[in-house]
Amino acid sequence: MPPSIVLVRHAEASGNREGRVQGRADYELTELGRAQAAAAAETLARAGVVAVYSSPLRRALLTAAAIAGPHGLEPLAVDCLQEMDIGELEGLSLAELREQWGDWLRRWQGPGMEDLPMPGGETARQVQERGLRALGEMAGAHGSGVVVAVAHNFLLLLTLAGVIGAPLHQFRRLRFAHTGMTWLDPRGEGAWRVRHLNDTCHLARAGLDPRAGTWRRSA
Repeated sequence: MPPSIVLVRHAEASGNREGRVQGRADYELTELGRAQAAAAAETLARAGVVAVYSSPLRRALLTAAAIAGPHGLEPLAVDCLQEMDIGELEGLSLAELREQWGDWLRRWQGPGMEDLPMPGGETARQVQERGLRALGEMAGAHGSGVVVAVAHNFLLLLTLAGVIGAPLHQFRRLRFAHTGMTWLDPRGEGAWRVRHLNDTCHLARAGLDPRAGTWRRSA
C-alpha cells in the first residue's frame, strides 16, 4: 500500500508579511513563520513520517527541516515542488499587480486561464502537471508510512484541484494557510482520498492565528 501524503504549505516568509507576490524569489521565514514551522513539527513528530520532501526554496526548506528533525531525517529537495514561475510579476505588491497587469489579471482569473502563461512564466496547467507528477513519484518511492511534502500556495492548490477533479480555473476556491496540512490517503491507481483539508489545529494549539500574519497568544 502506498504511503499517506501530507501536503504542507511553507510557514510565513518575509515576502508574505510584506504583501509581495512570491514565485521563485528566495525569502526567509519571519518570526511568526518559525513559530508556525515549530508547531507543525510538534504535531507531525508522532505521525510515523518516513520521508520529507520540499521545494528547494528556503522558505519551504526551512519549514521542511523543522518537520524532518524529530524523525532524524533530512528534507529532500525536489524541483517539481517549486512555486509557480510568475515571471515579471515577481515581487510586486498587490496594488502594483492590479495597476500594472489589471487586464491580464482579469483574464487569468476567469475560465480559459489554464493555458494563459504568467508574463514570462508558467501556465497553471504546467504547474498542476508537475505537482501531480511529484505526488506520484513520492508515492511510488515508499511502501508505507507517512510522507510529507512542503511546497507553495499555487503549486499546492493546483495539485489539489487535480487530485479532487475540480476544474482548474476554480482552484482559488481552495485554501492553504501557512503550514496548513492536507492529508491524502491512497485509493489505488493514482487515486487519493482527502482525509483532512487545510488542517491548522496545530497553530491553534500553539496560540497562533492561521487567519492573520500576527501573533495571537494563548491566555
